[in-house]
Amino acid sequence: MPLYKTVTINENIHLAIWEIAESEDEFLSQLSLSEKDSSLLAEISHAEKRLEFLAGRKLIKEAFESFQLPDSAVFRNKYGKPELADSNYEISLSHTAHYVTLLIGNQINVGIDIEKPQEKMKMIAQRLFNEYELQLCGTDLKKLSKIWSAKEVLFKLYMKGGIDFKANLFIESEDSLQSCVGKIKKNDIEMNYQLRFLNLGEYFICYNIN
Repeated sequence: MPLYKTVTINENIHLAIWEIAESEDEFLSQLSLSEKDSSLLAEISHAEKRLEFLAGRKLIKEAFESFQLPDSAVFRNKYGKPELADSNYEISLSHTAHYVTLLIGNQINVGIDIEKPQEKMKMIAQRLFNEYELQLCGTDLKKLSKIWSAKEVLFKLYMKGGIDFKANLFIESEDSLQSCVGKIKKNDIEMNYQLRFLNLGEYFICYNIN
């Protein structure tokens, strides 16, 4: 399929979504994988994960063409964060069985996550949310999922390891989680991010705008 949706968040941040409808063979016929990507793909045995990997590479290629941005080879740093070789652009990817999402930042660190509300969020919340966050969402499954997704975005923005989702990542909202502020607090460092949500059928996407 072509790009499902593209959004220019601001002059420095772009968002793109790909709906996965292709087979693995179709993706392989459309992509010229680098030797590194071919090796990474060979290490993935699960069919769905292989498809997500290929869809991510296809989305990066198509999105950069759509936004008229310079293409570049993709690699993962030692923490597993995808990066572009010899580029001022930062990227973040998130996958489900049906969609791949991409956030592109021009000299701006970016993080994105796509989620579908699930019952398991109630158990996750009890372990990884602080008291304020639990009160903010109550038993509302969508709100629980939004806070989890926002924490995932913060985790990707930090992406240096050694992060505790409850002790280091904090979510605050004054509009019932239509948007929120995410804070990373670790040692003497505090970083604040404005986070937004985008609805996508049964799913929603969380991403940073600064």
